[in-house]
Amino acid sequence: IVRKDEAPSNVLRVMENAKTDHPAIFTGLIKVKLHDIGLADNVVRDFNYEIEYQYDHISLVMYKFGSFSETMSAKKSLDQNPNVKRATVELLEYERLEQ
Repeated sequence: IVRKDEAPSNVLRVMENAKTDHPAIFTGLIKVKLHDIGLADNVVRDFNYEIEYQYDHISLVMYKFGSFSETMSAKKSLDQNPNVKRATVELLEYERLEQ
């Protein structure tokens, strides 16, 4: 286990998913379904981001942000944007069940 102040800057954050109460890995990705894929750069223009994946045929974009706070600010902005059908922060979860 590495102390927080000694952790490398490029590691993924582990947190608890408030919806499931399970541990989850925060990736910094937001999956966004758009009404028009041509607006992919326009809907997040106020943020520092990279497009990780873009699926033009289904108007879906995966945006990668540099920090937790920027990701959450972008999510709030995307939720209020009329060009966005839905925006979901990616959390990786796994729960091992008894066999």
